[in-house]
Amino acid sequence: MNRRAFVMATGGAMAAGAAGTMGLAAEKNKGPSPLRLGPSYVTNREQFAEIPDLAPGHRLSLRRRPDRRFDPESVEVVSESGAAIGFLPPASSAMLATMMDEGGSAFALVGDHPRQGQPLAVDVYFILPAHA
Repeated sequence: MNRRAFVMATGGAMAAGAAGTMGLAAEKNKGPSPLRLGPSYVTNREQFAEIPDLAPGHRLSLRRRPDRRFDPESVEVVSESGAAIGFLPPASSAMLATMMDEGGSAFALVGDHPRQGQPLAVDVYFILPAHA
């Protein structure tokens, strides 16, 4: 996903979220509905020991990794067991990293199974920080 597509998806998702038309509804008393930012994929999977077989729709955690020297805007993709399985590509993580640094959180849902040699497709969602 390039930056322009990501920005357009982000703007569209925020507008849709404000209008209350998001596909994922908030659970009762759990806070705001997640905003769909758009499709992306998981890079660097070969660098991690645990690569579980993930079914489409499986939820993955996303966490910031500002300690990565060569890419301080890194967003790590984490399995349900807590093991890192890769990173979002820089085109997807740059703006998301800033939004997460401002207090928001994010997750991804696994897309369709990739063909051999293709990266794992995910849909990225953002949750606005709760205001007191």
